[in-house]
Amino acid sequence: MSVYEEILQKQDIAAEMLTELRKEDAYAVCQAKNTRLRDSFNRRLGKGESEAIAIAIEKQTDMVLLDDHAARSEALRLGLDVKGTLGIIRRLMELDRYQSDIESLYLLLRKMNFRISDRIFHAVFKTENIRRDKEL
Repeated sequence: MSVYEEILQKQDIAAEMLTELRKEDAYAVCQAKNTRLRDSFNRRLGKGESEAIAIAIEKQTDMVLLDDHAARSEALRLGLDVKGTLGIIRRLMELDRYQSDIESLYLLLRKMNFRISDRIFHAVFKTENIRRDKEL
């Protein structure tokens, strides 16, 4: 619930896209039941990251989606499998579930105020890496 609320507060393109996907029933909004667990992470992490980790533990998920470095470190320490937004997008591209040229994707993410260094973005989306992974 915290991540959902954080995104909608900004009233930007990400909030617009999230609202549209919600109308299509493309995702469910979850809230951590164990508030003590969630709040224990709040000392070091943001509300959204804390709730995402708590929900992943409660639901025993296959993975948790986190981009914040401190949150990723904490989730890994707890034994969770962590993926980032860029990794998910890249995998969707490999599976032909999402198509975009790399520069358009980069501009779209920037428009959404997604914070990532140019170096990391281009390392994740090296064209030869995507092609090689498709062949495996």
